[in-house]
Amino acid sequence: MRIKILLFFGLLLMANALSAQRKMEALDRGLVAVQSSEGIFVSWRILGEEWYGVTYNLYRNGEKLNTEPLEVSNYLDDSGSLSSTYSVKAIVNGEEEPPSKSVQPLSEQYLEIPLVSRPDGYEPNDATTADLDGDGEYEIILKRIINDWSEEATQFAYFEAYKMDGTLMWDINVGPNIMSSSAVEINIAAFDFNEDGKAEVFLRTSEGTIFGDGTKIGDTDGDGKTNYRYSVVQSPNMQYMNEGPEFLSLVDGETGVELDRVDFIPRGKSSDWGDSYGHRANKFFFGAPYLDGKKPSLFIGRGIYTKTEMRTYDVVNKELVLRWEFSSEDNPGYGGQGNHNMTIADVDEDGRDEIVYGSMTVDDDGSGLYSTELGHGDAMHVGDLDPFRKGIEVWRCLENSPMYGTVYHDGATGEILIHDVLGRDCGRAMAANISDEVMGATLWGSTTKFSATTKAPVSLETNSVNFRIYWDGDLLEELLDHNWNGSGGEGVIQKSGHGNIFTATGTNSNNWTKGTPALQADLFGDWREEVIWRTTDNKKIRIYTTVDPTPFRVYTLMHDHQYRQAICWQMCGYNQPPHTSFFLGEREGITVPPPPMITNGRLVYNGGGVWDKTSANWLRDGQVSTFEDGDQVLFDVSNGENVTLDLSETVSPSNLTVNSSGNYTLNTSTGKFSGNMHLTKQGSGTFSVEGTHDFSGETKVWNGRLALDGNLTNSPVLVNLFAELAAKGQLGKGVNMRQGSSLFVGGIRCLAIWI
Repeated sequence: MRIKILLFFGLLLMANALSAQRKMEALDRGLVAVQSSEGIFVSWRILGEEWYGVTYNLYRNGEKLNTEPLEVSNYLDDSGSLSSTYSVKAIVNGEEEPPSKSVQPLSEQYLEIPLVSRPDGYEPNDATTADLDGDGEYEIILKRIINDWSEEATQFAYFEAYKMDGTLMWDINVGPNIMSSSAVEINIAAFDFNEDGKAEVFLRTSEGTIFGDGTKIGDTDGDGKTNYRYSVVQSPNMQYMNEGPEFLSLVDGETGVELDRVDFIPRGKSSDWGDSYGHRANKFFFGAPYLDGKKPSLFIGRGIYTKTEMRTYDVVNKELVLRWEFSSEDNPGYGGQGNHNMTIADVDEDGRDEIVYGSMTVDDDGSGLYSTELGHGDAMHVGDLDPFRKGIEVWRCLENSPMYGTVYHDGATGEILIHDVLGRDCGRAMAANISDEVMGATLWGSTTKFSATTKAPVSLETNSVNFRIYWDGDLLEELLDHNWNGSGGEGVIQKSGHGNIFTATGTNSNNWTKGTPALQADLFGDWREEVIWRTTDNKKIRIYTTVDPTPFRVYTLMHDHQYRQAICWQMCGYNQPPHTSFFLGEREGITVPPPPMITNGRLVYNGGGVWDKTSANWLRDGQVSTFEDGDQVLFDVSNGENVTLDLSETVSPSNLTVNSSGNYTLNTSTGKFSGNMHLTKQGSGTFSVEGTHDFSGETKVWNGRLALDGNLTNSPVLVNLFAELAAKGQLGKGVNMRQGSSLFVGGIRCLAIWI
């Protein structure tokens, strides 16, 4: 066996991976062209299912521009013009696919969407996104607010759904009773729960809410009232509703029509939540976690300061079916541990999502996973902040004495890694890979800056603590902020050590000093992120996109499971930026993301115990199917924790992915893998395979263990951080191992070599 060891700054450029496998949105190419100072910049999506083996040809006015197939998804055309027309074709197995929808260049670095007319006083505020009509393109759902909280008011907040061409699909008038905290708690979310390609929408509603078809919720409790604004209590800077029915409404994303309605988590008396005026009772969160690792469920939460209540629902035949409930009153140590924001992530690598709520995390089954008991905070960042430490980390700021300051803890266990006490409320915090001078992400707030990897203090320019963003052409993250003018500010993007590198002239940020955009997300183009700001006249929104070329190949961030969840919850509470589940960084030697955890384009094993070319033991787009050579094959969590099957003939899939927290055993006494297939091992479980196989594609062990009792004669093997290879036999093309990986020479029962 030939072994090549790759050390800390080695050549194996892979990020760590988790183990959730989901059906993600079927997106189009997202092609965009923009006039820049150097020509026409063109970029497009690499879909998650195109993670490897797919290249691209770009066409201007029907003529191919590139001489060799493009590995990346951006191109600077120095001979293009505003009258040029562009399209792109994917190349799969050497054959061109049909062309994308063609586009003409934008004359500015933004797509502008005019808003429907509203009376004076309305402002665009936060937004979310989803594919509402199944056309593969994202739509924007925008919150329009008006700052009149009086009992006599006749104008209320709206949610408006727009297509990218500016078409208004529907609007929802939330009515007089959905208000609180200067509109901070007027929120909506969208996700495709029934996986039909069209997202559903969900929101808190009340009597007086008017849906997209004009249907209005009337007097549901027979008290003769539908306006409860008489119960509003005014604090120095906020307003809080204290009476009136509250509902959770499920809405058709294409039409705005209500599909189902259940009671929201009860308010009860405001004093039940810790005060007498309604502040603590009026904190709400929404999400779409994959609680079983297979399909999304709907999450709602209420309360952060003292009591916290949660509920999750499955959407079955367009109806809300309760899955589980959680109460901090039934879980000692979990009261008062909520943040002004939350995250959904698979923190324990079991393929199922948890609710990271601040100082506490709730497991996928509704039980408490852990509580650090450090109390409430205003900002939180969750991701693979230290790529050289296994798992997910959490960085937060803290408000409560005597713990106030910043804290860095393990996402799976709550183990405290850093606790920097400030001595006062720390109201902001940020975590991002902003400099190659620092290993891993840089962590900062109103206190000392730290390296997420070394945990040592660092000296580094950090201009902002608002949002992080991928914007320019390197793998560092930039900082999204605003030029504060006393009441708002135009949007800016900053780079550590360079100050402002982009200014969105003519725009305004949202939410006062927080300086947040309406939305930050990978909406179109390549993997860099778009950002939406409102115009200063409040009559339009602009979607800004980058024009910087990049040499890095990264699939759309919207096909990363944690990032996609973050776009769903971003509007809620004190808006926080999205983070991916993986780390990217040139200094760290990690320039390629892990394969996305998706079923799109995959042939999924469905049981039956046999792999051949005739047995209908597979699912293709949800339909029973047989295997064909060239398929992308997936073994995932859906078949249980310990699965055994027989490979009964020679097969040549284009890729075999094993991604499960459980174990798969493949008996190959009469079959083998051949052709140019790739073998990808993900998930925390073990994939055991025997026999001699002559396929020539790479074998990559991203996570868990690959146990080989046999020979890989033509496949080079790469073992990532924290992954394991147990090999008894011959590896004809050798093995490259990243620092932190393990090799069991002679099989799992033999001596391990830790790299």
